[in-house]
Amino acid sequence: MSAAPATPATGWLREKQLAAGFETDAELARAIDASAGLIQHWVHSRRTPTSRYIEPLAAALGVTPPEIVAALSLPQRRCPDCHSYFTPTSTKQEKCSNYCRHARRHRWLLDTDLKVSFASEVYNRRGTLNEACLEMGRNRGTMTSWLLTPKGRLSISNLEPLARWLGLSVDEAIRLQGGTAEERQRGLAVAALAALNDDTASRKRRLKAATRAASDVNRGRHHTDVHRRRQSESIKAALAQDGSRRYGRHNGTLRGRARHMLAALKWRRPGLAATQCQAEAVARLLAPPYNV
Repeated sequence: MSAAPATPATGWLREKQLAAGFETDAELARAIDASAGLIQHWVHSRRTPTSRYIEPLAAALGVTPPEIVAALSLPQRRCPDCHSYFTPTSTKQEKCSNYCRHARRHRWLLDTDLKVSFASEVYNRRGTLNEACLEMGRNRGTMTSWLLTPKGRLSISNLEPLARWLGLSVDEAIRLQGGTAEERQRGLAVAALAALNDDTASRKRRLKAATRAASDVNRGRHHTDVHRRRQSESIKAALAQDGSRRYGRHNGTLRGRARHMLAALKWRRPGLAATQCQAEAVARLLAPPYNV
């Protein structure tokens, strides 16, 4: 992009207007189908002619369209949001586009050395983000997302053309960025897996501690005959209501009931010997509600 043009002289348009035979602004406005107020804006360098009026104005004044553009264009400015240079259409225009004018949140986050290098190169070339993306052969959306994301990283496929555009090696670009997007994704995956494993182990430890505490509380506690009878009646009522509801296939066998009884006696009465547990289990299997 060429350097910014010099500030247009206020009297240039007025001299050409009088030389072409237009005594008033209204006459010139009627010749190009515009308003007299718009001519005043051009004369006092408050606005620049749009593409609609450049050719009619050049024909009316007897000059070429490039002369109109060079004489009436305002000096280039740098957009405070996207840091690109643009030619304003009026003295009040501060942003390059409606995108930057109405979306203050869309500002480049220059939080890595690679982003700073890219913004500096765009500034030195007096170009725009669109021009840089076209020269690199990259999509503007990708580059915009990278510039707007805090600590954003580009993938290796995007780093290679960016490094060539900046005149850097790929390794240097990776160093300035602090790694690649693939490395960050792998790091996040490893961290998430580690957190999941830690959480699973923590849940297991909490469950084991709660089970141990419950065992300590209930160990040695004996239920009364009334409690056991009510428990037996409740189980029988539930099985009678829905015969398909069974606690397990092994409960229907003598071996299964005996193993369950021995395990319960060992847990409830840790002071009993093995022979005493077997004798107690046999006695209970012969009594209600089993009645073997």
